[in-house]
Amino acid sequence: MYSPQKARLHLSLIAACLLTANLLPTLNKLWFVSESGNYSGSPLLTALVLAGMFNRWRPARALLAALSGLHFMLLYFMVHSGGLASVRPGFYATGALHLLALGILCFSPDLNRYMHDAPARPAAR
Repeated sequence: MYSPQKARLHLSLIAACLLTANLLPTLNKLWFVSESGNYSGSPLLTALVLAGMFNRWRPARALLAALSGLHFMLLYFMVHSGGLASVRPGFYATGALHLLALGILCFSPDLNRYMHDAPARPAAR
């Protein structure tokens, strides 16, 4: 049975996962790169797409799935190109968070209906 509260809970869980994944490189730089390196996610893009999701902007769901899928594919290619020893542990943490968000996003029927039942936007004159 469809529950808008459950859909908002799923959306909040997705937001928490993705914002945590974007905050981790800032808090623990050495989990991702060596001391002299530089790594950053895309916090502004993630925040904008999440704002679109909370406003029930329909294309935001596909954009968010593409963003999480791209991050997970990056982790997959990092592991299989250089071996497990060459990948820093922070990438596994952010990969797990992105995989959890992608799973909820793709397999939550309540969230799917919540996004598709969005009120229509008024047409511009």
